[in-house]
Amino acid sequence: MIIGARAFSDNDASLIIGKLKRFASPTDRKKLDEILRKELYHYSAVKHDCENVVDNLWRLISTITEKKEITITYYRKDRTMSDRRIQPVSLMFSEYYFYLIAYIPGKYDEPRYFRVDRITNIVEHRKRSARVGIPDSDESEQRKRLEQVPSFDEGELRKRNQYMFYGKLRQIRFWYTGPSVQAILDKLPTAKIIERGRGKYLLEAEIYGDGIRMFLLSQGAWVQVIAHDEFVKEMGDAAREIAALYEE
Repeated sequence: MIIGARAFSDNDASLIIGKLKRFASPTDRKKLDEILRKELYHYSAVKHDCENVVDNLWRLISTITEKKEITITYYRKDRTMSDRRIQPVSLMFSEYYFYLIAYIPGKYDEPRYFRVDRITNIVEHRKRSARVGIPDSDESEQRKRLEQVPSFDEGELRKRNQYMFYGKLRQIRFWYTGPSVQAILDKLPTAKIIERGRGKYLLEAEIYGDGIRMFLLSQGAWVQVIAHDEFVKEMGDAAREIAALYEE
């Protein structure tokens, strides 16, 4: 799992695996060495902007536990760098990357996601610090603000989100005609089969975020979305754009 995740540097992956092997018997350790030798030789970690992912994770865990606000220096998707003051609430792993789940202080309607490997600097503010514009010394305001920070359920997000993309919560329906409906059900934990017949399956799922479009498009002609109307249009527009790339 550590090798397949590719989330750690070569040195960190080897260090973690070495520590785990200490729990094996000498005989099993030799077997593991033989099994892992080629895997480690060809191991290729994903590219990181930070100096060390593990150090970032431990630092962020500390700020979450102590309910501290922090300011992070962060590389955005377009490779521009920005500073954001945030309230960290959780960490998750998805598709090769660790993500920090956080809220913008004073704005707790929707969480934001930040790739941990893109965080190049972390500045911790005073514990129970107030949002910008409220003095840190005002303890009653600090306490009130912390009470406003909602709890976060990582399991619910993991069930409904694909590839950690932002987007709204929506109910979708689609026909699937591919070889393994079980693979779809495994990928979409909220999906359920509501109709089947002659190699076709009608599935319904509750999804959060726009990553679902990327996943369903990867299934090609095996998938036909039929609800809801807005999502049907999004999928159709994307399919036509793809087809246009191959027209002469």
